[in-house]
Amino acid sequence: MIDSGDPNEIVITIDAEFAISRSSPICTYCLRKQDGRTCTAFPAENSIPLEIWQGDFDHRQPYPGDNGILFDPGNAHCAAEVAKHFTAHVSA
Repeated sequence: MIDSGDPNEIVITIDAEFAISRSSPICTYCLRKQDGRTCTAFPAENSIPLEIWQGDFDHRQPYPGDNGILFDPGNAHCAAEVAKHFTAHVSA
């Protein structure tokens, strides 16, 4: 933010970091999830694509750059939660 000194000027600062949820409705249920927005498929810091992280892409299907490593629920409960998300997401 740059202050021009004009008291009548309205300055809006957008902090993109806060626009991204710290938790994912999908990745939370994946055994491959690591710290932050990283996982076995996307190991670089904050590299899980937002489309996957925010639950807009079903990573039970291949995604460019995932090296063939897909969502792994690990148990029936996690699998059901993700299936429920995408059933609701598709019909919304």
